[in-house]
Amino acid sequence: MMKRVAMTGGVACGKSMVSEMLARRGWHVIETDRLAHRAYEPGSEVQKKIVDAFGSGVLNADGSINRAVLGDVVFSNAELLGLLNSIVHPWVRAEWQNQLDRQSREKPGQPSVVVIPLLFETGAEVFFDRIIGVGCPEPLQRERMRRRGLDEESIRRRLSAQLPLETKLNLTHIVIWNSGSLAFLERQADAAARSLS
Repeated sequence: MMKRVAMTGGVACGKSMVSEMLARRGWHVIETDRLAHRAYEPGSEVQKKIVDAFGSGVLNADGSINRAVLGDVVFSNAELLGLLNSIVHPWVRAEWQNQLDRQSREKPGQPSVVVIPLLFETGAEVFFDRIIGVGCPEPLQRERMRRRGLDEESIRRRLSAQLPLETKLNLTHIVIWNSGSLAFLERQADAAARSLS
């Protein structure tokens, strides 16, 4: 039986880069952020519930959820963030569990990893045998977020909405530290893949 592996870490620490490296090594990658994007599509059950809860002001002209506007609303209010999470997370969890089950049936020898930024915050760690944590120094994390167009207040709110990175990494089995060269990151991803396969 293949181990069930999750990946988590801080905002802008490089989870997507590491998951791409694992994919190149033959891993099946399930990105929960991508699943959440699907949940926000016009006409979806989740989208309808978000509009009911937050109003039509969080919509783009095409009816999709404007994630930047919604983020500004929820990251400044813990209660509203909890409300959004209670709408989105159950659907996303059911979807990745279905994908993981299907993958284990159809390709039982292929290792899989589920990338869940809020793994510990949502209590999803109980579903996995091993957890990879991706981190980097906070100044670098903040710089990467600034390059994504976030201002200092948005950065502060997003960081405070998650467990401290050190806490997350202390709860993981394998830590990948993304503060050096791409080659160094590749070596760490390779070592993680070998130890978990």
